[in-house]
Parts: sequence; C-alpha cells; structure tokens
Amino acid sequence: MPADTKWNFDWSGRLEQLEERLAMSADPLGGFLGGTIEHHTIDEAPPALEHHTESNPDFWIDSSNQTTLNDHLRQIDKALEEAHGQTGLLNARANYGFTGIGQTVAVIDSGIAYDHFALGGGFGSNYRVVGGWDFTEENDANPYDDGPSGSHGTHVAGIVGGDSGNDTGVAPGVDLVALRVFNDAGAGYFSWVENALDWIHTNRNNFENPITAVNLSLGVASWNSDTIPSWANLEDEFAQLEADGIFIAVSAGNSYTSFNTTGLSYPAASSYVIPVMSTDDSGLMSYFSQRHSRAIAAPGRTITSTVPDYAGNNNGTTDDYATMSGT
Repeated sequence: MPADTKWNFDWSGRLEQLEERLAMSADPLGGFLGGTIEHHTIDEAPPALEHHTESNPDFWIDSSNQTTLNDHLRQIDKALEEAHGQTGLLNARANYGFTGIGQTVAVIDSGIAYDHFALGGGFGSNYRVVGGWDFTEENDANPYDDGPSGSHGTHVAGIVGGDSGNDTGVAPGVDLVALRVFNDAGAGYFSWVENALDWIHTNRNNFENPITAVNLSLGVASWNSDTIPSWANLEDEFAQLEADGIFIAVSAGNSYTSFNTTGLSYPAASSYVIPVMSTDDSGLMSYFSQRHSRAIAAPGRTITSTVPDYAGNNNGTTDDYATMSGT
C-alpha cells in the first residue's frame, strides 16, 4: 500500500430530534448509541492487514485541532450543553427520563483515560469504564489513552457519557468499554479495528450491562461514495454486530471540500452502520462534512469534552458520532 496514508479527525452531523428517535424504539437508548470519530486517509489503497510497521500505518490521529484548558473542574463545557439543546436531548431527558442507565457503549479509538473523574475515576467492574483491550502493538488489557497523540478517545468518551457533576455528556448513566486501535504515535490499522469489532461480539454480554452500541470515529478520507470500496474488510464484522442487535455509528467523513459532491467515507458507506454528519453552532451543515441522504447529523464543531486531566475542544465528525453513540 502507499506509504502516505495519513488520517485526519473531523466531525460531521445532521440535526435530528432525539425524542423522535426515542419514540421509534422500545430500547430506552433507541438507535442513538454508537458515537464515532473519523480518522481519514488520503489514499484509496486497501488497508494492510499483516506485517504492520510504524512507518506504514493505515491511518493516523491528527490532534492538531485540540486545545486543553487548565481547569480541572470544567471537564465538560457549556458548549456541550448547547449541543444537547440543538439535538433535542434536553427534551428527551425531560419527557423520557433518558440517561443511558443499563447500557454499555464501546468506544473504538485511542483508548480512554479511565482515571478521569468525569469518566468514573477507574477501570473495571466497579467503575464507569468497565473493560476493554489494547489492540495495538502492546496487545494487553490496559486500553489507557496516552502518548503524544492521545486524548481523542477520552474526548469522545466524555461526549458519550461523561459526568463532572454539573455538566454531562449525552448519556451520563452508560457504562463504557475502551478499545484502543491507535498506538502512542497515533498510528493505527484496519486489522486492529477488525479485531476490536470481533472482541465486541465475543464479549458483548460479559458485563453487568450489555454492549448495545459502538462508536467508530475513523474513516478513509479519500473515499466518497454511497457504496463500499473493493478492499473493505469490516463488512463481516459489521454484519455480525447488526445480527447481535448492536447499533454502530460511524463518521460520515470530513472531506467534502475535496469532492464537493454527495458521498460517504468508508466505513461510513457500509450499509450496516449509521453515518453521522456534522452541523455547526447555527445548525447548518459543517463545510467539511461529507453528506448523504441516509446519514443523520449532530453538532460537531468546537465541542468541549474530557481529555486526560483537563477539558479540550475538537472539530470534526468525531464529536457528532459520539453524540449519536450516547443517544
């Protein structure tokens, strides 16, 4: 595969009232579970499934848009509360008592800083982050979000279910599972994602609350179509999770300005997932967001959420997918 396969984070979404989706589902979380973040490549080559090397990853984390705030008490900013108002979440909470209790959301990303107080302060059955795995070269049971390109998964987790006491993520009652597919350098591979999806199927009922949603914030920036590429390697795993009744949300993509036409990144183009586009503060489509008629949307620009030790902002389809994961 080409050597240059860098992925970038973006956020995408189209506004949809959460209470309307809740009314369509017997599940208290409906089809909202499964927030995701995008990591977009700039090549259309198939992902390398074997012989992974640091110099030739399938995608990279780009954390250049993230800033941190030196305020430990301000982990989840009022910007997230404003996003809740845009999506109708506040009405859903008032009318349906929606908090996410009884559900677990799997976040496939850079890991989660599970010692963050807004995410439960620990790891294991007695905490909010109830389990997970590191699928990178480390290949162990400690999916902590660290390294120079870390914090992305923690940011997503805060949007999904963070709770700082005053401000909260979308579903502050959910449990979280951290599945790490980006290493300390911010590099990742589709085969790691494939393994993470398999892990979800195998372990979906191994927690007090079952895994009911998956957040995938990754995608190929060079793909823009309503069909999948010939090299797509996640379809069998997606089909299995759909059969398991697990909701899968994936970033629609951040490369609209490169194509200027309707289409989705991969894996957002998969028929097994819900692609999520990004809207800005005014409720309009974000200029960078890839788009399609079957995609839904959520706020995805300058969303403040948890990062290790602090709070920070991100832009891109990552945030809107996380919003849908929590819902």
